[in-house]
Amino acid sequence: MAEGNTIKLHKSEFDGIAGVLDKLCASFGNYQATIKELKKTAGGVESTTCNLEEVIQDLADSDESKEEKVKKAKELNKKIQNFVNSAVKHESDAAAEIKRKKENFYKKYEYLRPNCEKSWRRKLHEFGQAVGRWVADHLEYIIAAVIIILAIVAVICIPGACAVLAIIVSLASTLMSVADLVATCITGKSIDQLLTDAGHPILGKIWKGVGWGLDVASVILPIGAMSAAGKTAMKQALKHPFKSGFQALKNGKDAFKAGAKGLFNTFKNNGFKAGMKQIGKGALDFGKNLIGYDDFKNAKDLFVAIKNGQRGDELANTAAKIIGLGGVPELKGSDKGQQYDSLLRNNSSDLNAGVRANNIADGSAHTSIMDFKVDTDSSSGMGNVLDNFRSGTGGSQYNVEKKMMDNFYQNVKGDDALKADLLKNTGVNIDDCVSGNSLKDALGHKGYTLNANIGASNSDATVSVVPKWASNATGAHTHNMGIVNPNASGFGDRSKFLQDTVGSYNQYIRRLNNNYVSEHSFDIGSKLLKIARDELHITDAPYRMAENAFDFSYDEHPVLKRIAGVAQLQW
Repeated sequence: MAEGNTIKLHKSEFDGIAGVLDKLCASFGNYQATIKELKKTAGGVESTTCNLEEVIQDLADSDESKEEKVKKAKELNKKIQNFVNSAVKHESDAAAEIKRKKENFYKKYEYLRPNCEKSWRRKLHEFGQAVGRWVADHLEYIIAAVIIILAIVAVICIPGACAVLAIIVSLASTLMSVADLVATCITGKSIDQLLTDAGHPILGKIWKGVGWGLDVASVILPIGAMSAAGKTAMKQALKHPFKSGFQALKNGKDAFKAGAKGLFNTFKNNGFKAGMKQIGKGALDFGKNLIGYDDFKNAKDLFVAIKNGQRGDELANTAAKIIGLGGVPELKGSDKGQQYDSLLRNNSSDLNAGVRANNIADGSAHTSIMDFKVDTDSSSGMGNVLDNFRSGTGGSQYNVEKKMMDNFYQNVKGDDALKADLLKNTGVNIDDCVSGNSLKDALGHKGYTLNANIGASNSDATVSVVPKWASNATGAHTHNMGIVNPNASGFGDRSKFLQDTVGSYNQYIRRLNNNYVSEHSFDIGSKLLKIARDELHITDAPYRMAENAFDFSYDEHPVLKRIAGVAQLQW
């Protein structure tokens, strides 16, 4: 008999009856007790199966002799045995058939099988399928997370290779972005959308996940090449994302205001043609940023370094400079002399390229961050000063250099673009300075200095902003260009030179690292926010809040409103 999904066999209900009947036949002396025991045993048999109690009662109430009762009891026992054997066979056959049909049913509808009847292999298989479905549904997030985790591991475990990896990863990220840009311009859809529409959703998710991961990894990896100070600054920026985020927005607002003011002054002071040229330069810069020009250039520079045989620390140093970290972040060695030797090794190619031994007319260190060509027109005051000095008819070298620095100061102070470049690269606000010497002192506090290159009569005179350590190490301050060896005989105050040069180098590295942090610390958060916006369809409310916090709204800016109208942009 079947109840639900369980086969119930009734043989057990008859167990014991045969023995009691044999006992009844053998001992009628205890007849009443045995009959009572027989009734009790038979009571376990369902009446729907076989009503034995009625048969036993008829046997007990019979007026027949004991011999006839014994005979009937034996016949009853025999019939019960036959019945039991037949019932067992039929129930076993029925159970087997039901089991067979049930298995056939579950083979066709396996998902309907109750968990209690599943084997451990089946459960393991279904668990694996569930994991596979979850992975497929979240593949892009998993791939992005794996790439980001690998970048973090690289920062922790192999910081020496991080600069090289950063350039490679940035190039890969840029190539994917350019491919998406081209696909969107041609088809109106990104590559992951095209792959999904073509029936390859997994490939679409892989493309998207790799792109997300590379975007974030390209910001994380340079951290590994930073000095301890740079890593601390980045850690603080990441620890306080809202603070750094608002600071980034504020910097963007200030940069826009400075750029707009500079463009206005260009039109006002230099005419329509110069203004349009400045707009064209801005458009070119925007286009270069859009296609990742710097990332392509960095990759090319790295390839050239590898082609030229650079490997190991030398290649890592070059890569660090390429991405704007200025070489090895920490000088090796236990004393200043060893650290200076390390400084020279780390930067030998740049320093050697920037000097010309014993040639006063030929430039300063190649590591200059700003170069300004001095007006050599003889009709200008500066031109006459240079001409007189070069011809030997008047002026000392010190006075000529001082006038060149004052000329640099006046021109930069009157040019908003140059002023912004100086502030960005050195942290010096020229509005806080009152003269060329004052500017040089302010730069000195930041680890930089001004070098004046008088030049020969047929060459350009220039003033350059250079790291102070580079000026010291190349002898630019003595006008005897060449790599300085403080161990040479007759060298002046060796201890002071080493202290000043190594200290300036560390100060310069910290400045570069902090520049990188200020420019990129918010990149990770903004890229992750973009992922969230893409997937969760977050509104622009956070940006509106940020604009209000800094009392600056794109909607209320007349120039931007006009640009937005022409370009059909939605702020």
